[in-house]
Amino acid sequence: MLARETCGNFSSVGVGKTISALACFNILKNKNKIENGIIFVLNQNKITWGNEVNKHTNYKFRAVGNGTEVVVKDIEGFKEDLLIVHYDSVLSDEVVLAIIAHKF
Repeated sequence: MLARETCGNFSSVGVGKTISALACFNILKNKNKIENGIIFVLNQNKITWGNEVNKHTNYKFRAVGNGTEVVVKDIEGFKEDLLIVHYDSVLSDEVVLAIIAHKF
């Protein structure tokens, strides 16, 4: 992940994706190579990921709400370090355009 700087981590459950992703994010952010990151999760895992961010880092995060309008507003107002987005929201063209406009 560090060599590519832009990547996805699609490892199996229980192998340490969360801590690996947060560690890589931390290293790249501290090297000023990235400003923020986006995490795609199942809707029911937004809170879990937020808890893990709090547990392992001092970074600020925003977990998007539900419903296209709410998700778009959450993305447009994003100023934290990490954005947590649920997979279902990217079925909306409006959400995808908001993500692209933010330049993660």
